[in-house]
Amino acid sequence: MKDTIKAIGLFVVGLTVAVFVYPVMHELAHSLVAIAVGARVVEINILPVPSVLCDVKSVDSTGMVAIGMSGMLLPYFLSVVIKPKNFWIWYANYIVKGISALAFVISTISTVCFLVGSPLPNDDTTQTLLTWSGGKWICLAVSFSLVILATVRLIQEKPLAHCMRYFDIQSKKTASAA
Repeated sequence: MKDTIKAIGLFVVGLTVAVFVYPVMHELAHSLVAIAVGARVVEINILPVPSVLCDVKSVDSTGMVAIGMSGMLLPYFLSVVIKPKNFWIWYANYIVKGISALAFVISTISTVCFLVGSPLPNDDTTQTLLTWSGGKWICLAVSFSLVILATVRLIQEKPLAHCMRYFDIQSKKTASAA
């Protein structure tokens, strides 16, 4: 019964991070960077669909790129900086890293779609590339590099070992009979 409650806890925390925490981090990152580059945040929505609306009349193209990319970059960098000891905080942080890795994959796909003339509508990377069309190859290289980096970092954290310790499962090494 104890393990069932723990498993339910994993589901609840994972769902909460995916549906609420990450979207808040993502939109807050856009908002903070928008303010930092001189835009005015007009509206922030988390539900039903996360979005932020900014008045960017006074923002140059560099600021627009910073606003567009911040939504996926800041949550990831924050999750890398945090080194939690508590299992639940580690797990929530790991979910943020995983969603960020997925965001980098989507950004890579979005850039490829933009390059072949079929941009994804309402996508942060597409919006960024509409402002920074000369940065298509840079965006592709950065996005793909971040996919590799984030994936390697996810694997290096040894999530299975963390979860096995949490569930008090002993790792048994077996020798094969030769």
